[in-house]
Amino acid sequence: DKTQHRITALMKLKNWNHVRVINLSDVRAKKLHLVKVVDLPGDHSMFAPSRAAELDSELSQAPLVICAWGKSSELAHIARLAMVRLDSLDIPIYGIANAAKTDYYHPLYPGIGYWPNEMAKLIP
Repeated sequence: DKTQHRITALMKLKNWNHVRVINLSDVRAKKLHLVKVVDLPGDHSMFAPSRAAELDSELSQAPLVICAWGKSSELAHIARLAMVRLDSLDIPIYGIANAAKTDYYHPLYPGIGYWPNEMAKLIP
């Protein structure tokens, strides 16, 4: 998977041995725009209030969070929910945001240069 390769490249640049990827949604679909979000169960996202304990457990040892969920309008409401939740934690957040600071560019987005290199510059 090309996204995993980009994450692995960032890991090599930062000399990390482990990362945990938390997707905005547990639903996997190549054509997410064809999935009606209203038809999904309310807990399809780890950022759902009903899964707060699970998210807290996953992030309890995290030294930082990298946001890179892209700009999918289908998941925009979950991205907003994720940011509210992440902002409430005492964990540094990094990502390459768009000008409006509403979305974080996906590792495969072509308009930002090579994502691993750009992210490595942002993270101390």
